[in-house]
Amino acid sequence: MENTASSDGWKLLRYAAIDPLAERWDRLVPRDVPHLRAGFLRAVERGRMLGNLNYLWIERDDRPAACAVVFTLPQDTLAAAPERVRRVAAVVRRVLPRFLFKPLRICGSPISNAESGIYIAPELSADERKQVLYRIVDEVLDSGGRKPTYFFKEFDRQAVESYAGELERFGFFPNDPWDGTRLDLPWKTFDDYLAAFRKKYRKRIRQELKLAEQIEFTLETPSAALAATAFRLYANVLTRATFALEKGTEEFFAALSDFDQAKLLFARRRESGEVLGVNLLLFGDTCMHNLYIGFDYERNDEFHIYFNLVIESLRRAIDAGCSVCYLGQDSYEFKARLGAKPYPLAAYMMHRVGWIHRMLEKRRHDLFPPNKAASHDVFQTSPSGGDVAEGKA
Repeated sequence: MENTASSDGWKLLRYAAIDPLAERWDRLVPRDVPHLRAGFLRAVERGRMLGNLNYLWIERDDRPAACAVVFTLPQDTLAAAPERVRRVAAVVRRVLPRFLFKPLRICGSPISNAESGIYIAPELSADERKQVLYRIVDEVLDSGGRKPTYFFKEFDRQAVESYAGELERFGFFPNDPWDGTRLDLPWKTFDDYLAAFRKKYRKRIRQELKLAEQIEFTLETPSAALAATAFRLYANVLTRATFALEKGTEEFFAALSDFDQAKLLFARRRESGEVLGVNLLLFGDTCMHNLYIGFDYERNDEFHIYFNLVIESLRRAIDAGCSVCYLGQDSYEFKARLGAKPYPLAAYMMHRVGWIHRMLEKRRHDLFPPNKAASHDVFQTSPSGGDVAEGKA
């Protein structure tokens, strides 16, 4: 643990593991922010998913004010390079796998779920929120030095207006990550949800559900015994992904057994018990986060496993009394047909070496290619009575 204090009552503590402050941490972070709860962070640690993982704890006058997660991942500097350069580098990487990879120091969610890695006590004023951010930024930059690219992700519109926009004062440039998606859940039952659709959308969903009649879905607690199967199916998707910032491991799936808010939704063929797919879900008191999906690609055309895992996860969220489901940053067209709406996010990047910073800013649209999120009017009436595309507030 390292401690920095200031004369105006602010104190920042830095830890290399979550266990020494887990009890205090979970008293500050509510269950509806499951990706920042101690049990989830402990699983990320044990899964060795991230490098140089640190936890920042901020107090003022000995009262908890905020916390943040910071970590390092290798950044492929060739991601935006011309094809000719990447071909040459690929040859070199056969011998030196880390050739032209540089450290990316991230303050953000330890898993890509369109969420921030900073939690600030809700009673803090706008000025106090900015003071919290200033101390986090100072700590991250001072401890990281000049080598890394620094990346703060991801902030909804309310956070940008409240405090995150202040990152530009430190020299960070903004970029536009892909939108998050959410579905408000005002329905008491899954049948009520289906009944709310316009006819053509409801018909399509029922056709997809019919393909899953031979599948049995079970919601299970993660365990070491289930980890290998879950990871194998997840790896099928991971190897086909065009981009993945962090990568889950078998050890991560096993370590989730100690986190009571994590569940695995399995899809098994009724006749044989063959596991066809899995979906990692995080449940809060009023929300569900749909995280890692894995499935057998060779059987997907037959059963539409991906679709049915997502739709079944919505059924489970409704059954659990959740009022909202967060569905991540991909498959926008598909999720829009289920009623999900996009909301914009912001992220910020900088490098302390001027010419590298200018290059990154110039090529930011190559690093973060635009991806238009879809939105459809699928319900007979708005489920929430308002526009959820502006953010999560």
